[in-house]
Amino acid sequence: MGRLFTLILLAGLSVGSAHAAQGYASRMNILKNRQRQELKALKLKQQYAKESLKDGQLTHAVRLQLKHQLESEKRKLRERQRDERQELKDRNRLLKQGLNQLY
Repeated sequence: MGRLFTLILLAGLSVGSAHAAQGYASRMNILKNRQRQELKALKLKQQYAKESLKDGQLTHAVRLQLKHQLESEKRKLRERQRDERQELKDRNRLLKQGLNQLY
């Protein structure tokens, strides 16, 4: 009876780890798709801002400030996205370690 329970438990855990791996891949794809959309939106925003710079009605100081702001936004977005991807990888690594310790 104990062996049967152990076999069922191990089979369930192996299926669980397979689902966890698939879940990680789908979560990573969802995250990357969302990050692509965020980057496209930022690029569009920057394109419109650069077009407004070409009007010539802004002072040099304001143009420099706007350029700096655009670069800062892009840098912050990339850092945040990199952190999100790393967090997902770390979570998956911990999940795998937890499943491996159960075996």
